[in-house]
Amino acid sequence: MMAAHDANPSGPSTTTYEDLTCLEVSLEGVDTCILAVQSLLSAPLYSQRRKLTSAIRHFWALVLEHAPPEIDQFVQPSDSAVFASCLTSIAVERFEIDKHANARDLAADLEQGKEVAYGEPRSFKVTFEFAENEWFEDRALEKKFWFRRARDGLTARVSEPVEIHWKQGKDLTDGLTSAAVELWQAQQKTHLLGVPISSGDSKETQAKKTKDFEDAVKGMPEYKKLTKKIEASTEGSQSFFTFFGYRGRWITQEESAEATKEENSKHEKMATEAAGRAARREAGNDDVQSHQENGDAVKDDTDDLDEDLSEIGDIATDVDIFPAGEELAIALADDVWPNAIKYFIEAQQDTELGAEFDDAQMESDFGSEEVEELVEAQPPGKKRKTDER
Repeated sequence: MMAAHDANPSGPSTTTYEDLTCLEVSLEGVDTCILAVQSLLSAPLYSQRRKLTSAIRHFWALVLEHAPPEIDQFVQPSDSAVFASCLTSIAVERFEIDKHANARDLAADLEQGKEVAYGEPRSFKVTFEFAENEWFEDRALEKKFWFRRARDGLTARVSEPVEIHWKQGKDLTDGLTSAAVELWQAQQKTHLLGVPISSGDSKETQAKKTKDFEDAVKGMPEYKKLTKKIEASTEGSQSFFTFFGYRGRWITQEESAEATKEENSKHEKMATEAAGRAARREAGNDDVQSHQENGDAVKDDTDDLDEDLSEIGDIATDVDIFPAGEELAIALADDVWPNAIKYFIEAQQDTELGAEFDDAQMESDFGSEEVEELVEAQPPGKKRKTDER
């Protein structure tokens, strides 16, 4: 157990890092619950928005064109052409929220300090819908992101590569998404999606299992094919559609469940100890302070957890065709999705066409030439891309 340094020189602090960690975990739990409540309450409003904006052709193309740099940096001119031509809808759904969860009940339980169950709102899926087009056969591309915890304590949103059925000669990703799907499918068939480490394995066993796993994956022809394609690709000029091949860290559902269970057990123990310390402080029997005054270190049993669990982050990074996939996904879910109308209105205000846009035009379609002009126009404050594909 470690005590936090006190800026007050009059005496040692009685607050430990464990106390602060317990509070931080509680605050994180509140934030997560609020996210679930917000998602449930806003769902019918987003359904209403979908109905209203369906009357506006190219609504989402203009939203993406006016999106912040976190998204715009990944959109090439060739991608903008696709969006302007056939993108009809974007939707975000937090699919792991309990289907029976009720927003008002959750909010009431949270306010009363009760334990609430609502699933995992930090997982979500992004769906792009398209009209028939010259580039690919798909009418919808759905990308799921699971919030998972690794053995080393790191949390991340992981995904599976999505196959895009490109038409002949129209693949904007130059085969990268297809190669990523092929490796994923090969790993599924050979059960090589993650290192089969259990909590009881020794460090030596963990290291051996990790090495055997990496050797097996690197020996796969699909792995070699994908690495060659990545090496041949030009960094900074990859298509937005490469995003659908993102995987992130290879954290399996089983590993995440085990790591989450261990993390919850650790936090429960810390919370119990923190409550005990608080009670002793109230009673004037502060063991932390007495140990500090005697110059002794107070042992934190939670530090006994193995912090050197092997991980496979490097091999996953080597063949991730879109390393910023989680960053882009979060920007889409937390920024573009809730603020779509704002970005659309800003796009109108930045063009002459926007000045003429009024309620009477809401049910009429924009002309295709006008929309293309909007998409290709330079909005104020945004850097245009010069690397045409």
